[in-house]
Amino acid sequence: AFTAHTGRAPRDTDAHQEAAAPGPDALDALLAHPVYGSLGWLAVNNPGPATASEVRRLLQQAHQLARARSMRRD
Repeated sequence: AFTAHTGRAPRDTDAHQEAAAPGPDALDALLAHPVYGSLGWLAVNNPGPATASEVRRLLQQAHQLARARSMRRD
């Protein structure tokens, strides 16, 4: 999901791609998390109509993955 939304792998630090990415003050846009982006985290400031369905889908996917990990541990 990270690469699909940012156009780069989490650990890539290409300055050209970073310059083209939305800044941390962008509203209603998915972007690499300013601190945890290198770990593959995405962030959205002030989610709204443009990101609502995708954020919901990503949260559901993350929940399903976490639940599956938890079930394997039990």
